[in-house]
Amino acid sequence: MKVFFNLILVSIFIPSLIIAKEEQKKTDVDFKIIPERTSYMPGDTIRTAVPFNIEEEWHIYWENPGDAGIPSSIEFDLPKGVELISTEWPAPAILKYSIFANFIFESRVTVRYSFLIGRDYKGGNFLIKGNGKWLVCKEKCIPGKGRDSTIIVIGKNSSDNPDYQKAFDSLPYKFPEDDGINIELDNIKNHELVLTISNPETEISKAYFFPRSDDLFAHAAEQITEKLGSKYIHRIKFEKHIKKYPESISGIFGFVTENGKRLYYNVDVKYKQEKQ
Repeated sequence: MKVFFNLILVSIFIPSLIIAKEEQKKTDVDFKIIPERTSYMPGDTIRTAVPFNIEEEWHIYWENPGDAGIPSSIEFDLPKGVELISTEWPAPAILKYSIFANFIFESRVTVRYSFLIGRDYKGGNFLIKGNGKWLVCKEKCIPGKGRDSTIIVIGKNSSDNPDYQKAFDSLPYKFPEDDGINIELDNIKNHELVLTISNPETEISKAYFFPRSDDLFAHAAEQITEKLGSKYIHRIKFEKHIKKYPESISGIFGFVTENGKRLYYNVDVKYKQEKQ
């Protein structure tokens, strides 16, 4: 339902972005699945880099597209005994249009997907097959899709795959860190999520919280950052329709340091709803 609503927003409120169904077979995006190692054994974790190459001046959407758009995604066809265990997207760029804010990638972006080979896996070499879907936009939007696969070799003589690291070289988008500063839920007050940021070791400016959920926050609303002693308080407005706050909130907190460097950190906070 959310995807359908986002398409309605694109087509009604952004009239220049018309969904061109007749062009679905033409894609301005491709992706490739690249394993980190040359071979694996049962019980191993397979880390893969999946670079998306996007035609110049076009863009695709983050896992949360924002106010309009469709999340970019890949569904994997895996053999029995192998499972997808994690997906890691870098922090997106913000594209604002009128009263909307969307989270996008242009040019090139690499996503990390990790798979686990079960310890009881008895098979030989196998394929990881990926079926990707996305909405690619410029003056118009085109629903796109593509496929790729890579062979996973079962064996002991493993070495680094040089193409894996190349997929991350010179990327315009950064992955969030898990450590470095302390980000906690301060409160939910006046229909705002209030985060406390401590130990940043730098002045913070131009901060923004990218929520992974696509229907909680007013993405285009101004997010306020205040310095209180050695800590910072960051406020994010919930959407007006939210009546009950979620028990957990996940996203990426990004900001610019006093030296002009942009940093990103993972945020996972829990909220205990007070009983009425």
